[in-house]
Amino acid sequence: MKELFSQIENAHIRNEFWNVLRQLVVILLSQAARVAVVVFFFWQVIQGNLLVGSLTFLIQSLGSLQESLASFSRNLGKEYEDGMFVRDTFELMDMAPKIQDVDAPTTLALTAPPTIEFKDVSFAYAGKDEYVLKNINLTIAPGETIGLVGKNGHGKTTLMKLLYRFYDPTEGVILVNGVDLRELPIEEWHAGVGVLFQKFDVYPALTAGESIGLGRSFADQEPDPHRVAEAAEQSDAATFIDKWNNGYDTRLGRWFENGESLSGGEAQKIALARVFYRNPQIMILDEPTSSIDSDAEREIFSRILDGKKGVTRFLISHRFSTLRNADRICVIHDGEVAELGSHDELMDAQGIYATRFMEQRNAYVDEESDNETS
Repeated sequence: MKELFSQIENAHIRNEFWNVLRQLVVILLSQAARVAVVVFFFWQVIQGNLLVGSLTFLIQSLGSLQESLASFSRNLGKEYEDGMFVRDTFELMDMAPKIQDVDAPTTLALTAPPTIEFKDVSFAYAGKDEYVLKNINLTIAPGETIGLVGKNGHGKTTLMKLLYRFYDPTEGVILVNGVDLRELPIEEWHAGVGVLFQKFDVYPALTAGESIGLGRSFADQEPDPHRVAEAAEQSDAATFIDKWNNGYDTRLGRWFENGESLSGGEAQKIALARVFYRNPQIMILDEPTSSIDSDAEREIFSRILDGKKGVTRFLISHRFSTLRNADRICVIHDGEVAELGSHDELMDAQGIYATRFMEQRNAYVDEESDNETS
């Protein structure tokens, strides 16, 4: 992509250069021709061969001709640039994806949570020398809930993008029940995974029920209203959807008739309901409650942790208190697994997790104290 866009940029620079040069030549030639013609017609007036009114008409005509030629030159350049855009668009569409799917069917059917193993996994984004992840070794048992914590930019989300297979590891391998993830059909793998990253959409043209139903939609299958309602209950979206006059048939946008606009927290609950509706074997939730108030957050995380049994969950959150009931908590620091264990184990270790947890708890206590004082 970087190489392609560099070629496009260079082509546009060349086009602009020749466009400016062409306009300059046209202006110089037209001005020179206009001066020569005007001098000739003035001489004809002086000689009595041409009337002053005719001279005025001819000068105005020359101005119109000059403007027409300049417009023709501009349009020619614009047509050429549009042609480049169409060519570049089709060239982009014809690019082969770097993530290659496999042709042969696999014997692994994701009907139950698998054992997942990150084995010596390292990763660097294309064009970057610095590794985002370094020598990650982590095994997740079927149905285990893993909390991922760490500072921004230290690799938590990237690790989950590798698991979802937006990218392949630069080094190492991700094993699913002992099978290299790269050997599994992408569509089959995605069908068993439900994911909510920090960037999401609620698709305003759709109704609330349709947006939630996208969690597992098929061309010939409408969303199941009962399952949609259940998913909305799990994500707490039902608290505001049930108040709307049209309920789950309400379109998610004020520009539609009888539509409703959503706050950031409400939109996040709709997106989270979509994951619940999907009913996946593996659930990846990256800051799923970042726009939601703390009381609702605790309730939602309680439902996530106490929900369907036998589902593997990966939960990313900067609020350590929401992850304390996870089976294990993985601290990612500078792209490496710095600490791994239960909440109690990590608190006893008095490392990064314990320090950050106490900082957040003390800050919360101070805030509560200030509120009571005010």
